Amino acid sequence: MNKKILFVLFIILSQNIFAKEMVSVPLNLGAGPALNYIYGAISDDQTFHYSLKLDMYALLDREFLQSHGSKVPKKYRGFIEGRDELRITYLFIPESLIISPTYKHTGIYGINFRPISLGLPLIKSQGLISSLGLGLNVTYMFIHSDSVFDKNGYMNFLRPGLNLQLDNIVKITKKFLISGGVDTYFYIPQEVKRDSPIFEIGDFNRTIWFVAQVYFIFNIRVPYRTRI
Repeated sequence: MNKKILFVLFIILSQNIFAKEMVSVPLNLGAGPALNYIYGAISDDQTFHYSLKLDMYALLDREFLQSHGSKVPKKYRGFIEGRDELRITYLFIPESLIISPTYKHTGIYGINFRPISLGLPLIKSQGLISSLGLGLNVTYMFIHSDSVFDKNGYMNFLRPGLNLQLDNIVKITKKFLISGGVDTYFYIPQEVKRDSPIFEIGDFNRTIWFVAQVYFIFNIRVPYRTRI
């Protein structure tokens, strides 16, 4: 979803003093476990680390877009025409929380944001939606270890990156869905070493530059009332 589409959706949903009509929009609230494989020195010490995957957005389906498209300025209507659905996310809601306490040697805590993403549907049926997504991410991880670093050291990983995602959503009911898939993240490399400078790449052979993730999410959709 690009910035222009976000702007169009902001126009549709914004609450203001001229708003007259109250409408209901489905709000998706999703959370579930994820396994992260952090390629390199981290995975050599421990194969997987854990996180909480989040999937929260307002859903505008085709019926909503058709019935309220007239409220969008004419020059922006081309961005929503022909779309089955659009998802609106708030920029400051994290995409995942990394919560991986120390097991034997290494612990990791962090957060990932995905402010921009684009999706391409691959399969769409009444009960299954599969899609391929591309996104821009910003990830922070606090990594501490008594084996990866000398004398129980730590480092702060902070990098922008791109992700490629294969996502599958199974509709159990209209309000309850289960999703799962694979996420791959590609970062500007940062060396794994004690007190690693965040503005340096360092020795590429000891950098974090790739993370693979498998996730499983439980989703519920609840009505959200707003004025347009």
